[in-house]
Amino acid sequence: MKAFVLQMFEAIDGGHWDRLPEFFHSDVTYDRPGYPTIRGFADLDDFYRRRRIIRSGRHTVEDVVVDGERAVATGELTATLNDGREVRLRFADAYRFADGKVAYRQTYFGTPAV
Repeated sequence: MKAFVLQMFEAIDGGHWDRLPEFFHSDVTYDRPGYPTIRGFADLDDFYRRRRIIRSGRHTVEDVVVDGERAVATGELTATLNDGREVRLRFADAYRFADGKVAYRQTYFGTPAV
């Protein structure tokens, strides 16, 4: 599962939106500070392609803890926002899996609305 999470972040960091179906369930729910709850794969895809305020970024995953169909990842995000600002912040993600893909994701940041 750790390799799965690392590959997911590699796809996200690389802007490889066509790879999102490899990682996210069609009925995914994603809760993230600063955004309304994302519901379903089409909404998630739209978030990454159009609404996310991060222009580019790199996640450094420090730890992934797996417990059955649940996991938590922690680390740091270094990113450039759409307005040109540079940010560096801690993150934690909680996941629930279904059919080998992320069915629920909750992201926590050390700063709001990124």
